Amino acid sequence: MTEKTMPGPLPPVRHWPALDLKGVDFDPVLTELMREGPVTRIQLPNGEGWAWLVTRHDDVRMVANDPRFSREAVMDQSVTRLAPHFIPVRGAVGFLDPPDHTRLRRSVAAAFTARGVERVRDKARRTLDVMVDELLRIGPPADLTEAVLTPFPIAVICELMGV
Repeated sequence: MTEKTMPGPLPPVRHWPALDLKGVDFDPVLTELMREGPVTRIQLPNGEGWAWLVTRHDDVRMVANDPRFSREAVMDQSVTRLAPHFIPVRGAVGFLDPPDHTRLRRSVAAAFTARGVERVRDKARRTLDVMVDELLRIGPPADLTEAVLTPFPIAVICELMGV
């Protein structure tokens, strides 16, 4: 949905702050937005632009399955992001559209089971401990993405897949 295709005036942009929620507490702002309607415009916590928020399951499925909402198409575009530093990685499964996304997801799905995750849990914890210890040893300034957030999931995925 764009400004050009939406019938009538655009809904107001609602601020969606980053709240410090405890445990399984549900976000009260999201609760209110869900109650107000199935589609609304939101200001993301980082304050960079606005985005459409779709709250009903059927609508989310429709958007997720509509090829006009391409993940691949955002690679080289200036779009509203959840975090100001977010940099999509070309070829990453999360930024591929079908049929490439589907093909890659199917090829690894068998490894991503509850049993598989449980099997690698201890090793994943040890790996993370080593990475964080090394980050602390080196001291500031540190690049958390380079030191942990990129290599850790890759290491866990490789372990899950037996690579």
